[in-house]
Amino acid sequence: MIISLTLQGCVEKKSDVATISKSNKQLVYDIEKLPNDLVKIDQYNSRAKELSETLFEGLVYENQDSNGNSTINYGLAKSCDISKDRLVYTFTLRDGIEWSDGKSITSTDFCNFFRDTLKLNYNSIYRNELKIIFGVTDYISNKSNFSSVAIIAPKENILQIRLNSPEPYFLNLLSQPIYGLRKIDSKLNNWKKNYDKIAYTGAFKIVKISVDDKIYLSKNTKYIFKDRVKSDNIILAQGKNGGEYSLADFETNNNIDVFLNPPSTETERLQKENEEKTYSSFTVKSLFFNLNSTTATGNVNFRKAINYALDKNKLKSLRLSDFGEVNNSFFPNSMNTVLKTITLPNNSPVETLNSLSSSNYHGETIKIVYLDQGDNKKACEQIIKNINGNIPRKNNIDFQLTGCSSDEISDVIKENDYDIYFGEYNVNYNDPMAFIEMWQPQYPSNVYGFNDVNYNNFIYDASITYDINKRNDLYTKCLNELVKNMPMIPIYNKSVGVCSKSNVQGIQVNKYGNISMENLWLNGSEKINK
Repeated sequence: MIISLTLQGCVEKKSDVATISKSNKQLVYDIEKLPNDLVKIDQYNSRAKELSETLFEGLVYENQDSNGNSTINYGLAKSCDISKDRLVYTFTLRDGIEWSDGKSITSTDFCNFFRDTLKLNYNSIYRNELKIIFGVTDYISNKSNFSSVAIIAPKENILQIRLNSPEPYFLNLLSQPIYGLRKIDSKLNNWKKNYDKIAYTGAFKIVKISVDDKIYLSKNTKYIFKDRVKSDNIILAQGKNGGEYSLADFETNNNIDVFLNPPSTETERLQKENEEKTYSSFTVKSLFFNLNSTTATGNVNFRKAINYALDKNKLKSLRLSDFGEVNNSFFPNSMNTVLKTITLPNNSPVETLNSLSSSNYHGETIKIVYLDQGDNKKACEQIIKNINGNIPRKNNIDFQLTGCSSDEISDVIKENDYDIYFGEYNVNYNDPMAFIEMWQPQYPSNVYGFNDVNYNNFIYDASITYDINKRNDLYTKCLNELVKNMPMIPIYNKSVGVCSKSNVQGIQVNKYGNISMENLWLNGSEKINK
């Protein structure tokens, strides 16, 4: 069968972002600090994926309309034939597609991309997600070579992929920015040094990186959808992750046009001045329990007591900079799935005491760690106040708060130097499996010690079941296991605040928190492709 997809394109501090001359009228976007490599994109936040999406195009991509509805559209592929047994996907590439250096893009390039991506020696999302392809498990285990993997190029413009079992979400999975076509090599490992030697496939290419780390993008004239790219040039300034420094550059220094996540104290004013707008996302702020801890967090009754004690609605009054909506489901509120009806129990002081008395908590200190940026500390303080407010003073839990830098937090979690982590998880593609697969024992994001036999069996059965109703029944069983074991507690959906000047046009933010740079343009710039 041929699948039909929509074929449409889808405190001032000068050292943070140096003054940029605006006489050239190029749009300047403070994208925050970016990682040094563009290979392990799965390990980084939305901004790295946003840059990848700008520089590299994949076989397919997800397009989102103004109402938040999404479709899977063709990128470098122009069609996809799915076999009757739903195991074999045959992609036909578009005619005349080229790398930014003018060389033709062929199906062999995609084979090489998957081969080299899967060979990266770390516990990557790529390796875990692509195990659904026949032969991948043996290849990454060094039991076979890539010729045994069912990703082949029978013709220059034909790419064929065979799965182990029918997977209705396969195209959603491939639509992620991490699967944009690129050459996995040392140039990408240090792209800030080798940017001019990289072959690009997306809307823009990097033509310059200044001594103060500004990234100059120029439209990729070889891009298959070049006619829909609104600006010829965009400058990416790497600031201080939004906040007061970016606001100073935006308002006082007047040298950036767009930035993200302004201070929560300024949000109301900026919205009244029509300079800030918030967007919902598929990111959920949560409490993650260390199930390997020797403290009470290893006890399910203690975890349930924490959940019962939380009145999440009280977080609304804090005006947290990234606060979207309270969430009791495992899925973002904006995600369209019937599985959102499966929720954690609501706040109950009575059940709090019952669960706490049934736990093994005996007054030891419970260490909560968080990433020390934005309003995370404020949120944690309120969560602690909230929990202990629903417990008699003599039974209060002794919490210790520790803020960590972005470089420290992964080591703290890896070394089990915490009891609870206030962090977030991202639903990376528009299917329930994108969340459910996170809790498999070997999945990169499952670093908290969750390993449940029933859960593992249910998710395996779901992975080989194509019938959507039977699959949802198995998903439901998985979610009920999470409710029963409670390895984490979703708190609220994260929102993305975007500040922009009045002359910035075309801002589109998708559900993954990424700005579509190919739609951005500056009203009054010399060259706009409308």
